[in-house]
Amino acid sequence: MNFFNNLSFKHRILLGNFFVGLLPLLVSILCFMQVFVASVEKHSKDRGSQQIYEIDAQFSNYLMECRDITDLIANDSLIQEALLNSNYKDENEVYLELYKLTEGIRSGASVSVYDASGRIRWGTSRTLKTSNLPLRWGVLRKAYENEGMVLYDEIQDQKSGNNTLLSLAKTIKNPKGVIGYVVVEIKTEGFNNLFSNIVMQGETLVLADQFWSPIYVSNNTYLTQSTLKSFTKNFRHENNLMVLKEKNMISFLKENKDYSYHILLTIPAGITNEALNLMKVIGILGFTTAIILCGAISLLLSKSLTKPLNELKKAIKEVEKGHLDTEIAINRRDEFGELLERFNQMSKNLKIYTEKLVERQKEISEIKIRLLQAQLKPHFLYNSLDAIKWMAKMNRIESVVDIANDLAQILRCSISDNQFIPLSRELDVVESYIAIQKIRFSGGFKHSINVREDLLDIEVPKLILQPLVENSITHGLRDKTDGKISIIGNMDGENLLITVKDNGCGMESELVAKYNNADFDKDEGHFGIYNINNILKLYYGQNYGIHINSEVGIGTEVTIVLPAKRSEKRLG
Repeated sequence: MNFFNNLSFKHRILLGNFFVGLLPLLVSILCFMQVFVASVEKHSKDRGSQQIYEIDAQFSNYLMECRDITDLIANDSLIQEALLNSNYKDENEVYLELYKLTEGIRSGASVSVYDASGRIRWGTSRTLKTSNLPLRWGVLRKAYENEGMVLYDEIQDQKSGNNTLLSLAKTIKNPKGVIGYVVVEIKTEGFNNLFSNIVMQGETLVLADQFWSPIYVSNNTYLTQSTLKSFTKNFRHENNLMVLKEKNMISFLKENKDYSYHILLTIPAGITNEALNLMKVIGILGFTTAIILCGAISLLLSKSLTKPLNELKKAIKEVEKGHLDTEIAINRRDEFGELLERFNQMSKNLKIYTEKLVERQKEISEIKIRLLQAQLKPHFLYNSLDAIKWMAKMNRIESVVDIANDLAQILRCSISDNQFIPLSRELDVVESYIAIQKIRFSGGFKHSINVREDLLDIEVPKLILQPLVENSITHGLRDKTDGKISIIGNMDGENLLITVKDNGCGMESELVAKYNNADFDKDEGHFGIYNINNILKLYYGQNYGIHINSEVGIGTEVTIVLPAKRSEKRLG
């Protein structure tokens, strides 16, 4: 009693509400659950028992219909006559007879007639098999050894595309003996159509033969013979059925001795309408008692305090995910309403600031790229003009015309507004540049370009290969009389790899490592590599750029890595 008196008024109300309101509710819920569980279990068992008997009857009737049809086909005089005559002329007449006799089962099964050697003669399948069936094993052997219709489980082979699950066969005889066989192949769709009105969604039906080998599983679950046989050991007898009750499922097992197969049905232990109505009645009584005893004031106060906080918490999580347009609907004017209104304003300001920041970063990136590309232009232009100067001094007028044309090709690409061009256009620029340098360094080197035709329409930033070729000529081949430059294009997954390779003097390993780690400044030399590497990273991200392999005295390979994006219109 002293403990209760020492509590605050707020805590006294909460504790009193617990004993007066929640304790009766807890007792009501416990009583309700006992009744509810018993009702659900009984209804589920009744429904499952009815279903499995319906399945057994449906499948038995279907097999009886198949048996009657096979008897009709086996005793049909036209089919017997056609089987005895291997050169029977009126094949269409046989097909029409076969289609007429099999009308009742053709939707989910195919019917075929084989001669005594196991060769197929006629069938209802659209794609008629051309291979023979063996007589010494399989369905034909089983039919030969037994009177009447026999059942034969098909061994499934996914590679063959055959979805036959069960074959039924019967010999066709005349007084002299067996002259053929009629085989009914029940497909997966046949079983699905047969049980579609009985087996509901969420339920599993398994048909197995007498040795527990699965024939058909309604939801395509893979079951082995040992797994199924082990599972059925846990069943117990209940009302002429084998039943297994699990946490969320109820399974039923029934054997059909006439055709030697087992039926296994698994259904959810769901809620019935009767149990649901009973739960509602008890729940309403319990909650009514709790509401009366606990009082409306504490309920409204709790709701008033927690609802805006939950809304604010949810909105903050959305903003954390990057959804800056999140806004909370406000329908109150108290302190919580002011807090939610300030959050909405903060979210709007944050979105505006983020958009401005992204736009500014885009502008900065564009400026950097244009500046970097601008640095590339005068560098090779200077060398070209220098070559023109020397050619003019030597009065080689035709060479001057050629070098001027090649220079114009390079300048045209350099001053164009397009930041991206097809790889074919970039290779044309490189060809023009190499032509200029071959005039300048007559006989100094050879070159080759090996790029697949299907890669030529991939878009690349303009003027990314010329500086690499220039480095190979001016640095790698400066002392070589038999220099060679190769340009190679390949694909690596979704990425395009362009390699500029020379057999020049090569580079020291320390310098190669420095370039590969981007640990250098453009003022240290090779600023063409520096610019290209920065352009690729600005356009495509840090995972792309330039990689160098080099060995002193052997040569250098510089590889550009960029995503393979196709050009919408191929430029010349």
